Amino acid sequence: MRTRLTGLAIAVALAAGAAPTVAQQSSSVFQVTAMRDGGPAANVQIDMQLLNQGKVAAGVTGAGGDLALALSLVNAGKPTRMQVVIYDCPNDQQLVVFVEAGAGAPENLNCKRRVAGWLWFGRARAVTIDVARGTMQVQGGQNFLGSTRGRLILGGGAAAVGVGLLANGGSDSNGSTNTTGNPGSTPSGGSGTPPPTETPFDPNGNYRVTNTVASDPGGHRFFVLMEDNTLLLVTITGSTVTITCPPGSKWTLLTGTFNPTTGQITAEGRGTAAGFNNVLFRLAASIVLSGSTRGAITGVLTVGPNGELNGGPPITYNIAGARQ
Repeated sequence: MRTRLTGLAIAVALAAGAAPTVAQQSSSVFQVTAMRDGGPAANVQIDMQLLNQGKVAAGVTGAGGDLALALSLVNAGKPTRMQVVIYDCPNDQQLVVFVEAGAGAPENLNCKRRVAGWLWFGRARAVTIDVARGTMQVQGGQNFLGSTRGRLILGGGAAAVGVGLLANGGSDSNGSTNTTGNPGSTPSGGSGTPPPTETPFDPNGNYRVTNTVASDPGGHRFFVLMEDNTLLLVTITGSTVTITCPPGSKWTLLTGTFNPTTGQITAEGRGTAAGFNNVLFRLAASIVLSGSTRGAITGVLTVGPNGELNGGPPITYNIAGARQ
């Protein structure tokens, strides 16, 4: 089987059978097998959504189906909890995104999202994903998360629907483990014991976010120039939110509403973009208010939704980051 190494590619090993065993793989390589109803799935786009780097286009499965990722490229090789999200897109195409915990599953308005499961990237050595069935199997030493099917880390923007919980049933064996789980299983704690009460989280503060282009049909990205790290100052009073940025930022002042129960934000403001004045900036985002990833923020920023960018379509950015 031919294997390609790409600098920031997720390993998708397409084989007409089971995935390669752990013994057959290099200890520094993570390998994934993409299947479709049990058969090889070629031309599947593989992306990564990382907490500190944002979206990374990892690669596309070739005729042989093989891609490989050096484990050191994610979190310097340290075990990293990641969720595998399958996107069903037009023309029977699937996209697979490996989402680092806290980064937030990106929103794709043209595709429907499904969660195959969780894995520990850096402990696991191989994973088989059936993009049609929405299932996955992991090989290699790892702890895994159950109760994951249909539950996203965070939906892009206002589509946030929940945070997966770590199950106690994982193992560090070298066998194969199916991580799809049972949607009704009990979270960590066992015997129905509720988790300890958390200290209330204050969402006010500075959030370091990464802006990644999600859609740009009008070709505005080289003029808007918002693909960078941005510091957002979020000020919340009751159900009102104000978002400001340091001087020189490409963002503009945003005001709107905050839901203290769900953490959802809807805010707008007008400013200068691509040399045009009075351009509308519209943000739909969500802050995680509880759990291990609380303080994470994800969302979608739309710039020029009413044709303010030279009369053309808007540009949208996926926003991901966390409170400092």
